[in-house]
Amino acid sequence: MKTTSLEILEKSKLPPEQVHAILKAMEFEIEDHSGRLSDALVKRGELQALELRLEGRFGKLEERFGKLDAKIEAQGTRMILWVFAAAVAQATFLYTTLGHK
Repeated sequence: MKTTSLEILEKSKLPPEQVHAILKAMEFEIEDHSGRLSDALVKRGELQALELRLEGRFGKLEERFGKLDAKIEAQGTRMILWVFAAAVAQATFLYTTLGHK
């Protein structure tokens, strides 16, 4: 507690018991708020650590989704080629069986 607060309270026309009670209450409030502040700082640190862990996991997920997108695109290309080959085969079959005399 600052001595100026004590001096101000002692210069007031309050009884010494009341001055000491006010000082105790002020000290209690300061300790309570500093405890809350330290708890908040600890929680903030924990949240920052959690944020870093989540960023790492999201990075891994983005990498996996990128690989998955590449696989899907490759399968799509193969599917297009398969459909085209099947259409050509059907057209050839129909041409040879029905159209070619």
